[in-house]
Amino acid sequence: MAIGKSPNRSAILLSSRVPDHRNAFAIGPFASRVSFASQQRRAFNLIWAIDEDLKKAGDRDGLSDKEIVIVGAGLAGLTSAYAAAAYGANVWVFERQWSLLETLASASHRDIHPTINFWPEEELEATTYFPFFNWIYGKCPDVIYQIRDFFERGKRPSKIKEVYKGTTVTGAEFQDGKWHIEYKYSKGGRRKKDYDIIIFATGFGTESTIPNFKTPGYWDSVKDEIGAVSESDGAAFDHHVVSGTGDGGLIEVLRLLFKNFRAGDVSFISRDLLEDPTVKKRVAALEDDIAKKYNDLLAGHGVGARNRLRNEIDTLWTELGAGYYAATISDLIGEEDRSRIERNRTDIQKVTLLGEWSAPFELGSSPYHKLLIAYCIRRGLIEYLHVERRTLVESTGKLKHIGKDGNTKQIDSKKVRIVKKGSLKATEDSDLGVLSIPPKGDVLDNAFFVCRHGFHSPIKRFFSSDVVEKLEEMQGLYSDHDWMTLEQADFYADSLGLPPPSESVWFAEAHMPQALACVTNRHNLSLKMGEPETKTINVRDKRGKTQAVPRYIAVYELEPIVDPSNPAAHKPVRDSENVPRKLFGITVNKANINAYSPPVQYNKSGF
Repeated sequence: MAIGKSPNRSAILLSSRVPDHRNAFAIGPFASRVSFASQQRRAFNLIWAIDEDLKKAGDRDGLSDKEIVIVGAGLAGLTSAYAAAAYGANVWVFERQWSLLETLASASHRDIHPTINFWPEEELEATTYFPFFNWIYGKCPDVIYQIRDFFERGKRPSKIKEVYKGTTVTGAEFQDGKWHIEYKYSKGGRRKKDYDIIIFATGFGTESTIPNFKTPGYWDSVKDEIGAVSESDGAAFDHHVVSGTGDGGLIEVLRLLFKNFRAGDVSFISRDLLEDPTVKKRVAALEDDIAKKYNDLLAGHGVGARNRLRNEIDTLWTELGAGYYAATISDLIGEEDRSRIERNRTDIQKVTLLGEWSAPFELGSSPYHKLLIAYCIRRGLIEYLHVERRTLVESTGKLKHIGKDGNTKQIDSKKVRIVKKGSLKATEDSDLGVLSIPPKGDVLDNAFFVCRHGFHSPIKRFFSSDVVEKLEEMQGLYSDHDWMTLEQADFYADSLGLPPPSESVWFAEAHMPQALACVTNRHNLSLKMGEPETKTINVRDKRGKTQAVPRYIAVYELEPIVDPSNPAAHKPVRDSENVPRKLFGITVNKANINAYSPPVQYNKSGF
């Protein structure tokens, strides 16, 4: 994923360095687009950039033998630990929970994808392509299993001195050139220790919500009320309301409206649309234009510019963002994809979306989600309300029983009191229409309500609000502009004794079990290593000189799954059009796939 482009050391450090604090860094969580894979990439690049920065400042050893503490053992924290160990640093990791990635391990209602949040800037890839901790898109617990499996079964680098579980860092202070860390064990006991560098990989923390109202957590599958409501007959509630126009809120809206929408499963819409050169070019040009004008608008205004220039940003975003997606939605989503989308509709007729901007999605939201939300507004499936922050929610005390299959779930009915600035609806003259100004107050009775207002990052416990605000703005501006070269990836792998990505055949063999599981479980296909191709690539040595080196490039060959009792027969291929073109950066030969796949049969409903 995104290997091959050169990283920008200055941008990486600008987005990650904690302002006004020496040798303190943070990976996320304030970037405009955050995903599992982007957090991994930021971890790889941060460690590389710190080492480069130390050497540029005259420290020839760079990170070698430096003592690093990493706060948080999520995906970014674990990736940072392995990457720092590859540079020879001594690493300690502190994790508050007793189990690694505990919050995510049971989130079976969420699908995770490596690149969809960065489409169309990056190609759609079914897998990551990193020196280690690689995974295939799928349900969140399946992705977490792949990460845990590598961590638990692989040989942990000796430079990772300790991973403390059930341990909370309670204080961090820089004195005499060292970071003094205080931490306590969940079972009691406090300790102190000094480190050269501290990296905060603390994740999102607790979710923001409306006063006196607590919504089920985004990752909480046990309390996944949206899943139950979307599977009901749609008549249990008079209103279905989502507050929040970031990716979290948009995903919840789409889950209410569509049976099979999963944020990480791009088969909901055809890959042909998302890989169409015209579509990609137009969306990419818009996103680039928005980013440039947004950055120009903030330039020179200092910390807090986003709040001071809120009206100007709102105008810019409405004109360039919402206006474009609305005006071109009929061109971008053709008849075939409209039919695919409509086949997945739930019984819910309309969702009310609440947001603080006059546009129905935020600047940093995924373009993929923006397209679908604009489509739904044009179809009249979403009513967008531009609201004041003073939205109030109260339970009416009435419970709704949800479930078509005899299984019921009780969910509170809510009364939502909102103060509207405007209402955005489709009209005959305009795809999205113009914001009309309604009466000041509005009440939605018997409503199902979910709130996705972001989060309270744990890093706020360690630094002042001014420092966190600076960090947030810098990450919003710079964190999406870092990549990884093949030389970087190879360095990490070689240092840890792992198959380097440039050694394609070795790398493919190491990942064959994961690749085979993907095509077998999803597509009813088997997989084998094909005859490798020979290719010349440019490799830079330690002195910075580049030379052409021949490499064997691995290829995966697809095969049908054959019944041993009837060798002439094979299982029909499932979802053949979405078989990945690459797995772990390795080409999948799809030339014979039509021979294994019978023609699709359509009925009168179109499927």
